[in-house]
Amino acid sequence: MDIKQDFKEIFWEEAGLKISSQVPLARYSNFKIGGPADYFYEAKELVNLIKGAEVCRKYRLPFYVIGGGYNLLFDDEGYKGLIIRNLASMVKFIPGTGRVEVHSGTELGAVVDLSISEGLSGLEFLAGIPGTVGGAIYGNAGAFGQAIGDQVEQVSVLGENGEEIILKTGEIQFAYRHSSLKKDHKVILRVWLRVEPDSKATIENKIKDYLAKRASKHPPQGTACAGSYFKNPVLPDGRKIAA
Repeated sequence: MDIKQDFKEIFWEEAGLKISSQVPLARYSNFKIGGPADYFYEAKELVNLIKGAEVCRKYRLPFYVIGGGYNLLFDDEGYKGLIIRNLASMVKFIPGTGRVEVHSGTELGAVVDLSISEGLSGLEFLAGIPGTVGGAIYGNAGAFGQAIGDQVEQVSVLGENGEEIILKTGEIQFAYRHSSLKKDHKVILRVWLRVEPDSKATIENKIKDYLAKRASKHPPQGTACAGSYFKNPVLPDGRKIAA
């Protein structure tokens, strides 16, 4: 069987899901560049994200999971395989635990909104950062001396046999704009973030302050920009630090 020719049919038969072909990736890159992906699929639930990855593994078709498309440079020649856009969104506070559970395709803005509505502190610095939680975990996104890895309790990733594997913070090796997930390219499914109760007024004031600072330094969202372009110093042990 010619997998390249029949993969749309294979995907439907194996996962019960429809995929598109020859989709321009420039639509999904903040830089607005990139040629067509052989195949493209939007996973709106974690179960379908898992199905998509498993079918690709079974038939040895390359695949890559994207979120908001920030900090990504797609080749003009496109992608020879399946691009899975992760839209699996869910965020909820788990009372009595001091934790927020978030699915990896959730926009960071939705996490900030929940922190305001529930009176939860610790995530205010994420305000104004574009992209999804999965992408933020992957690159340990942050601002103003804080990073999302500081708030992570554990992360679930997709195992080689389709199982869900729980990784504790120490196993992810968070560093400045880095995590070990950059090396092994595991598919992030969900994350649990630590939070603390605080007054909504205090949280809202922190967020307003962060947004004002961002507005003074960054172009408006929607601009083809990936933030700063400083070359960060590298320590003797290989760790990067902020310029």
